[in-house]
Amino acid sequence: MHLALDHLTLSDAYPWEVVEIASQSGLGGCCLFLTSMSVIPHMPLYDLILDVSARQRTKVALKDCGVRLDLAYPFTITGRSQPDQ
Repeated sequence: MHLALDHLTLSDAYPWEVVEIASQSGLGGCCLFLTSMSVIPHMPLYDLILDVSARQRTKVALKDCGVRLDLAYPFTITGRSQPDQ
């Protein structure tokens, strides 16, 4: 069992920064928004769904920091979703 850092706690950070801070804080997991949300003040613009470089940067941070992605939200799975990408 481990504790996780929720992106809402650091809403002004990019996803890869949340991962790094979770690691620096000794936490084993994190929960990330897949896209920035305009209703959350000071949240930087990013899109882990469409922006391959942002997704790769987050993926590398997770691996390098040894942090697990516990929850990704919000998301929608449809008949056209490609979860393997």
